[in-house]
Amino acid sequence: MKYKTRGMSSPNNKARVYFTCHPDDFGKHFQRITDAILNEQNCAIWYMDPDEAIDEGSYCEELERMQLFVLPVTRAFLETENRARNMDYAYAAEHHKPVLPVMVESGLAAEFSRICGDRHIVDETSHDSTARTYEERLSEFLRTVLIGDE
Repeated sequence: MKYKTRGMSSPNNKARVYFTCHPDDFGKHFQRITDAILNEQNCAIWYMDPDEAIDEGSYCEELERMQLFVLPVTRAFLETENRARNMDYAYAAEHHKPVLPVMVESGLAAEFSRICGDRHIVDETSHDSTARTYEERLSEFLRTVLIGDE
């Protein structure tokens, strides 16, 4: 596994966040979502190259150490077989790990709930000027799940 931290500092003693997604979505969403998370929390974001082969035993050991799973919700994630949904999300759900689904394509909330169950979603696509911003909702969610530097 690879990691990303603020300034590429050591991941030691930082909250462990796992970013996972459909392989087609990695290039589109990884940088933006992880930058937003690191802007709010001084954590270590772990990830794998989307097409990298895994050894299931050691992979599950790594997943066990994660404190939060982050995944962009896209049509590809919901409609095609992929490691992010079929293995990573399933592992998180089975082991009662916190999951942060980030809605990056509009109109998928009902489909996400049908496939993945009723979970709190942070919607990046919302344009409701009366609602809290994506950044505010992301910050609040991260503060409730991860222990910050304070």
